Amino acid sequence: HRHLHNAKLLIDCVDSPPEVQNALQFCIGNMLVCDDIRTAERVAAGENGRRRNVVALNGILFYEYGGVSGGISGELRSKARRFEEGTVDQMKRKRKDVMEHLRDVIRKQNDMPTMEDLDARRSGLMQRREFIENDLKNNKEEKSRVKKEIAAAKKSLKELEANVTKLQRHLRSRESQIEKLQAELN
Repeated sequence: HRHLHNAKLLIDCVDSPPEVQNALQFCIGNMLVCDDIRTAERVAAGENGRRRNVVALNGILFYEYGGVSGGISGELRSKARRFEEGTVDQMKRKRKDVMEHLRDVIRKQNDMPTMEDLDARRSGLMQRREFIENDLKNNKEEKSRVKKEIAAAKKSLKELEANVTKLQRHLRSRESQIEKLQAELN
């Protein structure tokens, strides 16, 4: 625990579940607590003109700006004693319900993606989209190139077929001439 001239940080004196620790720290801040009014007043006045928020165990609060408030008067003490046991139990149950609700809210908040997570996902999706668009463009260019190659191959095939037909006619003509020559020789 952290101490300063017989004063402790109030957050160190509060026993709470870890999941509400940050919320309590935010509410309590650097408030100090002292056993008695004199010590609290001395610590609040500070050293070298540096004032602090300090509360004494009797509830009197010394603000860093110099104000003082709180405390329990004799009348308030007698009213406090008149609390019925049922009211205290009811307040304890209410506190328990509120603490459970706070834990649920914190748990749900932890499950939600942070802005950094969403930015990272967005960035990743944008990069993926860019890659897909480039891939699509390359595929279109490849398709166009392949179509041109197919057209050129078809043209070459027609030319080859025409040459084959021409050669077949020429071959038949030669075969016919050979047959005539053989017939003449025999």
